[in-house]
Amino acid sequence: MQWNVSLNEVVGNTIGTIAFHQGDGELIGLKLSGEGSEHFEIINTQEIRLKQKLTQTTTFNLLLTATNSFGQSSANLTINVTAQGKPIQIELGKLTGATVKIYRLDENANAQLVATTTSDEQGYFDPHTEALEAQSLYIYEISGGQTSDSDSDNDGIKDSFKTPNQGVIRLIATKEGIEHSTHALHASMLSEALYLYAVAYLKGDGITIKRHLNRIANTLLDSDLNGDGKIDTEDILIFNPRIHSDKLSPSLAKAYNDLSIMVLLDDSRRFKRLFDTKVIQSFEANASGCSPTTLCAFETQPTKIKYRNAIVYAFKKNRLFIYDTLKQKTLGAIDLNSSEYGLYLDWERGYIFASSLNHDSVAVDITTLEDPKIAPITFPTQGLIIGKIASSMLIYQDPELIVVDSGNMASIKETARYTLPPFHRIIHNDAYSLNIANNTLSIEQYTLKDLNQIAQTHRYTIENVDNNAQFAMDEARNIYIVTPHQSLSIYQIVNEQPSQVSTLELNATEIVNITDTQLYTYGNRTIYQVDIANPHAPRLLSGFNFEQTTSDLYFDEQILYTPRYMIDTNALMLSSPYLTIDAARAFNQEYDIDLETIRDNSIFAPF
Repeated sequence: MQWNVSLNEVVGNTIGTIAFHQGDGELIGLKLSGEGSEHFEIINTQEIRLKQKLTQTTTFNLLLTATNSFGQSSANLTINVTAQGKPIQIELGKLTGATVKIYRLDENANAQLVATTTSDEQGYFDPHTEALEAQSLYIYEISGGQTSDSDSDNDGIKDSFKTPNQGVIRLIATKEGIEHSTHALHASMLSEALYLYAVAYLKGDGITIKRHLNRIANTLLDSDLNGDGKIDTEDILIFNPRIHSDKLSPSLAKAYNDLSIMVLLDDSRRFKRLFDTKVIQSFEANASGCSPTTLCAFETQPTKIKYRNAIVYAFKKNRLFIYDTLKQKTLGAIDLNSSEYGLYLDWERGYIFASSLNHDSVAVDITTLEDPKIAPITFPTQGLIIGKIASSMLIYQDPELIVVDSGNMASIKETARYTLPPFHRIIHNDAYSLNIANNTLSIEQYTLKDLNQIAQTHRYTIENVDNNAQFAMDEARNIYIVTPHQSLSIYQIVNEQPSQVSTLELNATEIVNITDTQLYTYGNRTIYQVDIANPHAPRLLSGFNFEQTTSDLYFDEQILYTPRYMIDTNALMLSSPYLTIDAARAFNQEYDIDLETIRDNSIFAPF
């Protein structure tokens, strides 16, 4: 028998399986003997595993002896230890015991598995170039294992515990690229970024694919790493985050460690959000040659805005504009008869309602965005539309909440009317009203499940709250209180009682917006972005300096509007103290509208 084993084989791996005929009698044991036999052990009478680390290429000529109740039988076993190509080190906290699958891609981007290996205690694995074809493209897919050096984010500081790898990273390479490199090779979050960008270009002839790969590499890296005077995929292959982190493009550099940890923990939701916005948007801007100083600027801002699926519905001075942020142009516009409307978007039925405290609502048919039309629909009541439950619209005109049946758009009628305080949040089938007086925050909860019988169901109080504090509530009923220039306090309603779970020092005076994972507060002409994914451990991500006041800032579905920019807040540079426009997704505005105050205490607040 003759087996081959890589010099970088991981201790504990099975290197071969014994095939033998037991014959008569009971098997007593199997034994390996000869020089070098101490490197191996026999497990389960079938598998031979590596017991000690191999340190040099050599050949072991061993004797395998089987013993049963009738005697012994022996066979020669030759084990060749070969280098089998330059080893590659995994830089995701140096994964030990990770599974590495090697796939060959054909011209149609179909993947064929050609080899499987594992990484050693230092994160090295054998690339098995002996199994690769010249000029072909290969994907190394790495999964499993755990951090062997307890440094999961590659920052040079030891973690207090080892981290199991729950995610996947990939490396694109050729046989020539691995064998001809004169540098140490690494699989990293950068090689995964190259794969994620390149996956759409992996079909076709090799020359075209290589051109795409080099273009992407040139965008991801700011510097040549191997000294050949150009930035290409060879630089991706030798990138070591502990040495070359300052060579990354700015947006990827700021996100690199966070992205690596998210891969390790398989936090796919947060990874996609961070990668798609912080990294991809900057990549697209750089790849298309946009200048950071001119990208996305627009001069004016509408008063009322709704945003859905990259379409902005902007209302100003009796005119509703429909703007496509991807095509960067106005699709359609229509004149209305008042400047006092608020906007309510009924996306499912294809209408946008302009509702007012002083005029009946106007329904605009937006099924054809290029040709919006006034629909023959009029609500019999005045007020601002704040939501819809089942087929009923909720309209608020302080101090009344009016319920109208809009199931039949041709015949809308009022069904109920209640005297209620202004609401600050509707969560599922409950409405919440928040108010501070006498250093106490009062929270009233009303059930909207039965719109024919709305009644207060709970009242919560939080004492010792500064009368100047600002407050908000999210979809999980977490309550956020900002005490001006002091702190952010977070409460949860547990067992029907508000309980404080955390605080964070924060120099802010107002809560501007809240999403499922982030809170935006404002103070000293700075908007602060706070990670609230875990209410028990909020953390300040960054502060963005603006020359505007809060009345100049408007949020809608995580889109931040300022007098000059419309920005997807996911795309903000989370670790930067400044707003980095080249990494933000914002679009030129084609219509001239002045910024006006959008806050009105009498209307349904955004939080």
